[in-house]
Amino acid sequence: MTPQPPKVLCIDDEPNLLLASRRVLAEEFDVQIAIGGDAGLEIARQRGPFAVVICDMRMPGLSGADVLEIIRQISPDTTRILLTGETDLKGAIAAVNRGQIFRFLAKPCPADQLMSAVEEAVQLYRLRIAERELLEGTLSGSVQMMIDVLSLASPVAFSRARAVARCVVHMARRQGVSNPWQFQVAALLAPIGCIALDPDLASRGLSGRGMTAPEARQFAQHPEIGHRLIAHIPRLAAVAEMVRHQRTPSTLDGGAVMTRLGAQMIAVAQDLDRHLASGLALDEAIDELRKSRAGHPEELLGLLADYAAYDGQTVQRKVTVAQLRPGMYLEEDVRGKGGAIVVPGSRELTPIMLERLVRFHDGHGLVEPIAVRAPPASE
Repeated sequence: MTPQPPKVLCIDDEPNLLLASRRVLAEEFDVQIAIGGDAGLEIARQRGPFAVVICDMRMPGLSGADVLEIIRQISPDTTRILLTGETDLKGAIAAVNRGQIFRFLAKPCPADQLMSAVEEAVQLYRLRIAERELLEGTLSGSVQMMIDVLSLASPVAFSRARAVARCVVHMARRQGVSNPWQFQVAALLAPIGCIALDPDLASRGLSGRGMTAPEARQFAQHPEIGHRLIAHIPRLAAVAEMVRHQRTPSTLDGGAVMTRLGAQMIAVAQDLDRHLASGLALDEAIDELRKSRAGHPEELLGLLADYAAYDGQTVQRKVTVAQLRPGMYLEEDVRGKGGAIVVPGSRELTPIMLERLVRFHDGHGLVEPIAVRAPPASE
């Protein structure tokens, strides 16, 4: 398949100059033109993203610098070029120095100079895209690796984290957050520091069961341990702070609004999960949260009234090991034929857990059938 040429948008209030620019660039680029800033912004929103946007500085209404600043918000990766006359030179230099513009070109701009500038701008756009894709891939892989490590090292902690993450995402979306990935990742990694603890201590601490004073102090260190594990991963600085303050959100600086909100939601979801795991109904669990000394914000507790820990289409079923699938919720402990617990119940089955069960079953045998919660059609 022939690759599509890079998309370039030219914005000016002079139609003749727009047509001339399109003639110069059309052989190598997919060029679109817009008369005036408002029309340019409309095209950018509807037909973007563009690799390059070229805009005249002096136009009726919005200035070129203002238009390009809005373009930066619409499409941060787009490379922006400003066309300016001599009288606009000071303003153009100020725009470049603010870091908003890749380059400014003087009008009238020679054809070879315009072509060279756009070629360099496209190259910069491609480098940005490649860097972002590499960073996002590295970030996704790093997070998944840590989640896999948690699921193997502390299945109880992992199970709690999955339930807490579902609740956090529910609260975030109820507040209008369309892409709550940072909150979700922070909730999933909140107990990652538990891998440094004795598994029994981690299990008792997460469920709120009795601990001695020294054990409680040791368990209280896991958020700080988790923070140290996460802090050096690119783009996860805010997530690391949410993990660090998951039990102490009130200690966060008032200016760190998103981080504080994430830590508060994790704290609410963790306490709710403990109450639900103890057998309380949702309304009873919310009442207990209101009575607690944790000081959970009422605005977050009010978001929980319609929270559902399970999908309404799931039912309880009994299945064999061969019928187990990732995403099923284990209603009971999965035991080997000798009686030992291989995977504790009350958790969502992950691909790694399933592989562990299958390998154990092949070598030693598991007690069947296994009680799960799953969609009726799952086989």
